[in-house]
Amino acid sequence: MLSPSFIRKVAGKIDRLDHETLREFVRSLAEERDFFQIIFDSMNEGVLITDQGGLVQYANATACMLLGKRTGNMDGKPVLDCIDSIDFYNLVQKAIYGNERIRNREVSLYIPSDRILNVNIHPLRRSGSIQGHVIIFMDITREKKEQQRLRQAESMSALSSLTAGVAHEIKNPLGAIDIHLQLLQQVIEAGRPERLERDGKRYLAILRDEVARLNTIVVDFLSAVRPIRLRPELVAPAELVSGLAGFIGPALDESGIVLEVRTAPGLPKILADTGLLRQALLNLVKNAQEATEPGGRITLSVRRQDEMIALSVEDTGAGIEKERLGAIFEPYHTSKEFGTGLGLTIVWRIIREHGGEIHVDSVPGQGSTFTVLLPAGKKPPGLLAAPHGKPPSPGERDLS
Repeated sequence: MLSPSFIRKVAGKIDRLDHETLREFVRSLAEERDFFQIIFDSMNEGVLITDQGGLVQYANATACMLLGKRTGNMDGKPVLDCIDSIDFYNLVQKAIYGNERIRNREVSLYIPSDRILNVNIHPLRRSGSIQGHVIIFMDITREKKEQQRLRQAESMSALSSLTAGVAHEIKNPLGAIDIHLQLLQQVIEAGRPERLERDGKRYLAILRDEVARLNTIVVDFLSAVRPIRLRPELVAPAELVSGLAGFIGPALDESGIVLEVRTAPGLPKILADTGLLRQALLNLVKNAQEATEPGGRITLSVRRQDEMIALSVEDTGAGIEKERLGAIFEPYHTSKEFGTGLGLTIVWRIIREHGGEIHVDSVPGQGSTFTVLLPAGKKPPGLLAAPHGKPPSPGERDLS
C-alpha cells in the first residue's frame, strides 16, 4: 500500500544505507503506514486483505466491527476462520480457491448481530499471478429494511386502491341485479302467464349477464392480488404462439378479423410457466380483438431480440392516445364500458415475474403493438423466492 512516489524515493537511496538513511526510511515508512491506516479505518466499508494462501494481512476497523473481532485479532489467521456466516464463507472460498470474481453479492450475517452485507472480492495480481485478495463489504441492513418498508407501504396502498376499485365496479351489477329481481318478483306476483313468458325471460337473461359480469370482476380482482407461483418448464415460443393462434383463431374469424402468425426459425426455448404466459398473451389478443373492427388484422409474432425472445401482438385497431400510454398497466384504467381495467395489470405482473418486460407502441387510428420480452432459457426471478408503465403491485402474488 506504499505510494509509487515513496518507493521511487527509497529506491534512489538504497545504495547509501547509512545509519541516518535507515532512520529516515523507517520514519517515512511509519508515516506512510499511519497515513493509509487512517484512510482505511475511516471507511464505512469493511476491508480485508489476504495473501495468496488466504491468510489475513490486513483488516480495517470496520471489518473488525462487522465481523465481531478485536483489532489485530485476525492478522495472520486464515480468513475463512474469521467468518461465521455460511453465505459469506462460501463467497470467500469461491474467490480464493475457485478464482471466482465476486461483485455486489448480498449475504446474511448473524454473528455478532443480524446484518445484510454487500460483498465484493477482487484478486491482487502481480506479474500475471494472483498474490492475494481484497475483500470489501458494506453493511446495507438499514437500506434493505427501508426498501422492505417501502414495498410493504406500496403493497398496502395498492391493495387499498384495488379494493376500492373492485367495490366501485361491483356497485353497478349489484344495482342492476337488485332492480331486476324486484321486477321479476312483480311479474311473478301478477300471475299473468303471458307477461311471465315475455318479461320474465328478459329479466332472467339480464340477471344472468350481470351475475357473469360480477364473476368476471371477482376473478380479475383475485388474479390481481394473489401471489404468483410459477411452475416452470422449457417452452418453445413458436409452439406457444401457434397453439394460441389455434385457440383464438375461430373467435377472430367469427368477428371478421384476420389473424396472421409470424415465427422466426431456430428460436431457443424459454423457461416459463406455460399456463400463466398463455393467459398473459391471450389477454393481449382479446384486448386487440376488442379494439379492432371487422376486416381488421391481428398479427402474432415471435423473434429473437438480442438475448431476449420477443413476442408481439399487433392490431390495426383504434390505437391508444399518447396521454394514456403511461397509465394503461395501472389497475382499473380502462376505456371499455364494461371492462374491469385489470387485464393489463395482470399481464404486467405475469411478465414481471418471468423476469421480462412489456412495451407498447400505438398510433391513434392505426393500431397498437404490445411486445413482451423474455430472457431466453434463463430462470425467471419469480422462481427464486419474481416494463413500460409502473402499476402499483399489491405485494408478491399468486394467480393459481
